Amino acid sequence: MLLAFARGLTVKQAATAIGVSVPTLRKHYSSEVAQRDAAALRFEMVQLARLNDGAKAGSVAAEKELGRRLEKARLDALSEEVSRHAKPPTTPRRGKKEELQHEADNITGRYETPPPPASLLN
Repeated sequence: MLLAFARGLTVKQAATAIGVSVPTLRKHYSSEVAQRDAAALRFEMVQLARLNDGAKAGSVAAEKELGRRLEKARLDALSEEVSRHAKPPTTPRRGKKEELQHEADNITGRYETPPPPASLLN
């Protein structure tokens, strides 16, 4: 069940995957449902621990994969940090009168200002 939540399935999708109703899933797997947000993190930590054990045992492939995953995690954390501190672009603020004038200038449809008569344009 934790694998389903680690994969990002909803409670309804997980229940469908194992062939039970949502209330049955909640009754028999209540602790897993309560911990579904942490399931992906725990699953990733188990994988990293296994890769670390393989690297300690001398597996070069495990060591390379562990390095790749740790670098990816570092870059993800850095990206999150940068995006948190980035300021959204600011738009110049308008006062109430400017905002009302802008809305009046952009009216379309029935109440749109009619074009001037052709005789005034020549």
